[in-house]
Amino acid sequence: DQASFYNYEITRTWTATDAAGNSSSQSQKITVSDASAPTLSGVPADVTVTCDNIPAVATPSASDVCDSTPAITFA
Repeated sequence: DQASFYNYEITRTWTATDAAGNSSSQSQKITVSDASAPTLSGVPADVTVTCDNIPAVATPSASDVCDSTPAITFA
């Protein structure tokens, strides 16, 4: 499930035990969250053309904090 790929929790627990068998534990909860949207660059500005002089489709790029290769779709 892509929605939960960067949204999850990890719990780490450390336990110390002495020679008499007494022990104590402490845990660390790590919450992983991706709340930043990707950033697009290279998208051309709006333009007005005459007749059918439509510019070629641009090839923008995208960057993201967590995903090194965010998908770019064109419609």
